[in-house]
Amino acid sequence: MASAYDKASLVMLPNAYKDGKVYSVKPEDRSGDFTFTRSTAATRVNADGNIEKETGNLLTQSNSFNNWTNYLTTETSGQADRSGGTSAWLLEKTGASGSIYRTPSTSGVSTFSAYVKAGTLNWVRLDFVGGGSKGYFDLQNGVVGSVTGSPIDSAIEDYGNGWYRCSVTTTSTGSGVGIIPAESDGSISGTSGNIYIQDAQLEQGLVARDYIETTTSAVYGGITDNVPRLDYTDSSCPALLLEPLRTNLATQSEYFESWPTISNCSFTSNYTISPEGLNNASRLVFSSNGFTYSGGASQGGAIGTIYSISCYAKRNDNNTQDIGFFTNGSGAINSSWALTTEWKRFEFTYATTNNSLLGIAGNSGADVSVYGFQIERDSSYPTSYIPTYGSSVSRVNDDTIIANLQSKNIVGNTFSYYFEWGDYVANRNFEMKDSSSFNFLFMVNRLIRYIKQDGSVDSLFILPANGTSLKSLISYDGTTLKGYINGSLVGSVTNAKVDIFSDFDKLRLDRSMDDREELKQILLFPTALTDQEAIDLTTI
Repeated sequence: MASAYDKASLVMLPNAYKDGKVYSVKPEDRSGDFTFTRSTAATRVNADGNIEKETGNLLTQSNSFNNWTNYLTTETSGQADRSGGTSAWLLEKTGASGSIYRTPSTSGVSTFSAYVKAGTLNWVRLDFVGGGSKGYFDLQNGVVGSVTGSPIDSAIEDYGNGWYRCSVTTTSTGSGVGIIPAESDGSISGTSGNIYIQDAQLEQGLVARDYIETTTSAVYGGITDNVPRLDYTDSSCPALLLEPLRTNLATQSEYFESWPTISNCSFTSNYTISPEGLNNASRLVFSSNGFTYSGGASQGGAIGTIYSISCYAKRNDNNTQDIGFFTNGSGAINSSWALTTEWKRFEFTYATTNNSLLGIAGNSGADVSVYGFQIERDSSYPTSYIPTYGSSVSRVNDDTIIANLQSKNIVGNTFSYYFEWGDYVANRNFEMKDSSSFNFLFMVNRLIRYIKQDGSVDSLFILPANGTSLKSLISYDGTTLKGYINGSLVGSVTNAKVDIFSDFDKLRLDRSMDDREELKQILLFPTALTDQEAIDLTTI
């Protein structure tokens, strides 16, 4: 096997990437790197085993408070900050209700946070301007005071040296956010006094995440547009996750308290640590046999429309729990969950028999935690988690490509192409094309086929069933096209049609149809491997 690897002209092991690029180990001149595109954010399971999302600070001038609008305050920079530097600010009142504010509009589930330290005043109020949600915070004792406007949550976290991160989470639609020095819980009427402030953030979601500094525009991090997903699901080694277009129709995937119908059960937001590694999972307790419908749950569609439903769940105690998905609005459990104290994603695929209402049902006494509810229409399997905070959200397909392989001396008139997948659902996982893009080798419904510009088509072999780990190799020696799967030669074609591969020049992995894959590695060889080399390389 080692000799076969040595022969490879391209080696792609998914362990290094940047925006718009998946790096290959060989060639070392970077000519074998894949161009990667996906025009939306996405999620993955990272090396710590946590779900990783796109993050973002929607608040401009996040630590330039002299650029905020002020009312009866002065702002002085250069103050000792929470990290030992001098990037904090002194915020001082010069009149009653003195405040500073910024005016990004807010909607959906939003969290506003800032780092604050007591000065001559020991309280601060954070506001969603025009939205009604406000919270007071005690900077001397590190506790949340009174709140108004029914926020989802208010929190204070000790960062040492007198600094606290204060946050308010709401679904209120508002016209901005503000920071107000306060004399006591519920009082901002004093005409003097000061506090220290630093690093404000406004973001979607139920909790405050790692701070991202901004200047004149919002800044995003994590799994943003065009960031490849090196996914560690069930593995200590990453796989390149490639998926098709999907939409989460559940309009609130984490804020379960907002679901439109809740019968004989109750939710508590931000109850425990979620699969994201943050305190944003919800507690769900059934007082008697009951059910709850998700936001956006009435999906309609013709009879027989396929939906895939998924949700993360675990039990909160050692009692036997009995909850599951339901699809008919009656509360009947269609897919029961055997919960443990560890998080697990539960999945159910369903063909409609009516205008279904999709949600969760449970038996009396069930006490569980839930996170990440998802509904995917016209999907025979669930894809990776798509967060929603008030409306449905789509994740578009992943697309990777290497072009001009022959001019880069990666392949010639002969080749061997090896690919290894973990769990996969295959329909159209790859294409190999010539420069005209009319002659190509491709997969459709797990069948490897090739087609010429004149329209003639032939098949080489069929891949194993979906969900099977797979090592596969296709070789071409200038005359014969061969296919190998998991250590066996499974197909061979020698006829006039295969001469199209003398012009093979482009390799593409495209998620434009109903498929997904966890790609562990790709190897390209400029020659056809021997039968024994191919068998050794593909043996599981």
